[in-house]
Amino acid sequence: LALSRAGADVAVYEQAPARGEVGAGITMSPNASRILIHLGLGDALERLGFVPGRQWTQHWQSGAVLMEAD
Repeated sequence: LALSRAGADVAVYEQAPARGEVGAGITMSPNASRILIHLGLGDALERLGFVPGRQWTQHWQSGAVLMEAD
């Protein structure tokens, strides 16, 4: 969106045959959220987003919890 608004010719490609939930989420930092809000996506974030009460960071292979935070 930012590149398009800056005049870049942008194309987005997806290899999945259809859009849908895949069971994964995206955790975004407050700084990333601020950028999306600045781009006019704040209402969508409020409507579709979720603020977790607790966050875990796990090792990609073992699943061991590396960090927990409220």
